[in-house]
Amino acid sequence: MAQNNPSLEERTHLQDAAIAFASYVTEKYPQINEEGQLNYYMSGSLAVMLLSQADSIDLLDSSKLPDVSTRETKNLDRSLSAKLADFTRPIGDFDFVELQPYKDGKKEIQEGYPANQDVYSQLRKKYLWKGGGGPSIDELPDLAKEVLAEAKPGYKVMCDPVSTYGEDQVTQVRIQDRDYFISDPNQIFGYKVLHLMQSFGNKPDKFKRDFTVLQDALSQLYNEEELIESAYAVLVGFEDSMAEYGPQASKHMKQLDQNPDFNSAVRPFFEKLKKYDVEHRNIM
Repeated sequence: MAQNNPSLEERTHLQDAAIAFASYVTEKYPQINEEGQLNYYMSGSLAVMLLSQADSIDLLDSSKLPDVSTRETKNLDRSLSAKLADFTRPIGDFDFVELQPYKDGKKEIQEGYPANQDVYSQLRKKYLWKGGGGPSIDELPDLAKEVLAEAKPGYKVMCDPVSTYGEDQVTQVRIQDRDYFISDPNQIFGYKVLHLMQSFGNKPDKFKRDFTVLQDALSQLYNEEELIESAYAVLVGFEDSMAEYGPQASKHMKQLDQNPDFNSAVRPFFEKLKKYDVEHRNIM
């Protein structure tokens, strides 16, 4: 299957595969624990593909996490879903964000090793782990395998527990009578801004395309000020977490400004972001 600019038929198939994959993974590794608290939520390209299939979203109250409490419901226009569909692509790994109950459970298991290795091995299977710590490729339904960029028999799904900067922002989406928990769309955009600043020089065309697609689509959910505030919150969280290494946002912004591919497709937003920064922390 083509990975760049897939056809409408290929996008539809990938979206179906994304749902099949998310359904299998969250069935085997529940997102809600026995106490009704959130274990983890999905992020990255998979989260965007799931978002594109939802008719409405429930934005959770971040102050109540890991308890699940809806603070606002937003209906999604079909035109927004169509725009997000342009973000459809095979995924290289499973990106997810762990909440504290999940982290605590994994820590308890690790601290119990190697006293009882048999029990340890069984308990490990209940969690997703960094690296090849997901389900085996062989056990996935055939359709679910199709969303993976590589689905080698005998291997396991690669997993990437993603770090967050600032508070967790989570959205609940319902697709085909199943509930999934993903990054809040506003936060997805914020992290795309950060990743663009960090890695723009590696794949400028890809970053410009992804940024443009997300900005255009999410502008139907949030006004420009909300998108700027969300992106800035991520930058501030990142800056604070990296304080021991010296200024980071200004370093990345300087590299971005000097890149010849940093043109009108993305520059206007960043100019507004820098103006917002001057009025606040002045870290860029």
